[in-house]
Amino acid sequence: MLRLQYAFCIVFAVLIAAQASALDEFWYSVDGPVPLIIDSSKAAVLFESEIGEDDQALVLSGFERIEAVIEDSMAFDGFMVCSLTVAGGYAAFLDSLALTDEIRLAEPYYRDTSGRVMLMGQTICTKFADGVTEQEIDSINAMYSVIQSAEIMPGVYSLKNTGASGYRTLDLANLYHNLDQTHWALPNFLVEIELDGYALYDYYHEFQYHIKRVVGEFNIASAWDFAGLDRPVTVAVLDDGVDLHEDLPTDRLLVGFDFYNTDYEARPGSERYHGMACAGIIAASHTTDSMCSGQDSTGLLSLNPHARILPIKIFSDGGSGQIPHEKLAAAIEWTIDFRDAEVLSNSWSYLNPFPNRVPDVEEALQRVYEYGRGGLGCPVIFSAGDWGTAADCVKYPARLECCFAVGAIDTNDVRFPYSSFYSEEPQVALVAYSSQLGPAADFWALDQMGTLGTNMGFKNPFRPDYLWYCAYEGNDLDYNCHFAGTSAAAPVVAGVASLLISKDSMLTAEQVYDILRKSAVRELAWTGGVPIDTPHVEYGYGRVDAFRAVLSLSHGDIVNDGKFNLSDITFLIAWIYLDGPEPFPSPDLGDVTCDGRVNLSDVTALTNYVYMSGPPPVKPCFEYDAETP
Repeated sequence: MLRLQYAFCIVFAVLIAAQASALDEFWYSVDGPVPLIIDSSKAAVLFESEIGEDDQALVLSGFERIEAVIEDSMAFDGFMVCSLTVAGGYAAFLDSLALTDEIRLAEPYYRDTSGRVMLMGQTICTKFADGVTEQEIDSINAMYSVIQSAEIMPGVYSLKNTGASGYRTLDLANLYHNLDQTHWALPNFLVEIELDGYALYDYYHEFQYHIKRVVGEFNIASAWDFAGLDRPVTVAVLDDGVDLHEDLPTDRLLVGFDFYNTDYEARPGSERYHGMACAGIIAASHTTDSMCSGQDSTGLLSLNPHARILPIKIFSDGGSGQIPHEKLAAAIEWTIDFRDAEVLSNSWSYLNPFPNRVPDVEEALQRVYEYGRGGLGCPVIFSAGDWGTAADCVKYPARLECCFAVGAIDTNDVRFPYSSFYSEEPQVALVAYSSQLGPAADFWALDQMGTLGTNMGFKNPFRPDYLWYCAYEGNDLDYNCHFAGTSAAAPVVAGVASLLISKDSMLTAEQVYDILRKSAVRELAWTGGVPIDTPHVEYGYGRVDAFRAVLSLSHGDIVNDGKFNLSDITFLIAWIYLDGPEPFPSPDLGDVTCDGRVNLSDVTALTNYVYMSGPPPVKPCFEYDAETP
């Protein structure tokens, strides 16, 4: 009996070795198998957690082929990278490492066909097929000695490979991918994302024309003058962190999460500014700049000063965007599973303009778009990217159908050369104001308070002989005066989306997209022969306009109090027939039927609705040129 057991163990070990020796050299993306190349001059090793550094060094010294442990920014999940002498038998060498008691996993050093490093972690991400029960999932995992570590979203699991599985992580992922019980599976590896913005200098700029031109006639009739916009809407800012600011007080900065460091401290690193700038464009208060003693019209203007910011940190304290795709997907999913976000603002994209599509990230974005806000869906606003025509595409994942890609234009309504688009077909949804990259950038945004953030004591690495600062009202360090890129344009649109949801909390994500598209300004030089309902490849449906967007939900509210009643009827009659005052902030509030005219039919329609259960005023309404009586 003992001999039989011993023989079985030998056979099992041989089978494991045979499985491990056959190295898979591809992973499955949304578009199919993606080839990989093995760099046999390196290997990735994961020790058992209880093995200390001295013992690790002792174990590695027993393998003549290992030259040294080297620093590698793409190594994660506890793996270390070793340099190797060049020799044959790479797969067999990895097998010998994996069979060492102190080593949990030994993985190949992979690169993609462009040479980019593609190191695997110890987990795979898997979506099981509909109808597969928890018991079946547990049984499959037990069969392959895999540990379920987390459920990223419904039906999508993070599974941890173990030394007992006999499979390398990539091989295990491909095995799961081909099971009848799964839709897909892929190994966890780092994706490289970048912030689509650029800020170099930080002097103060008192004019915020980028936002003022979006909200209407500033201090005369603006988007903020419409009733019903004071409900706090939660906007998730996926970026490099957001902290408290005099223009972003405690009651409107929610507790977020740092998915890079896995904790609830979603504050930016000491020299980071990007997330602060984006959050300020969306939700900064309008009148709390302490440098000006809290006077009106000081501080930073934003699109929605009632919005709440949910910081989701997906970059390191130093600004690194090397994050496992599994964490990126979890960060997106977390916004609706744990914090009830209503709008997502994303001023980042994959570093590679044409990356292999990652199913868990795409599925997370699609789920947020479809199922967020209790099934109404969350608008997912993305910057189009700052690669201009060099890539000839909108960056990924902004170009996905569930996302809303925003390009950048100057104050003459001309696309900045850096703003990405696709020449073959429209991928840009809208454009918004931003500014030039580099020294001429002049988009006013928040910075971290004091000398943290982009100011950092006025240091300018490009001009060490010169000190740059916000030269206004005593050199206020709390503001970033040189933000730019499509990074600045995207939160402008996210802020407008939050105003729409504040005005009507029952709008679906697709309705928000539709309103943003149809209310955009098209009277630009580039419209040429492009029909009003057809997006332009560079400009999408036009320049975002907060005033027109909110107006489209306000027709019929003649007295602008958020209600429909006798007051609206009498006001409308007085305006049409008795030379009374026109509705404020727009005479188009009187166009109840949304036919482009204000006349008796609007009085009749409003009366039928208020007293006879007739149909409500048309909403949304996109007729803006109402004829005055």
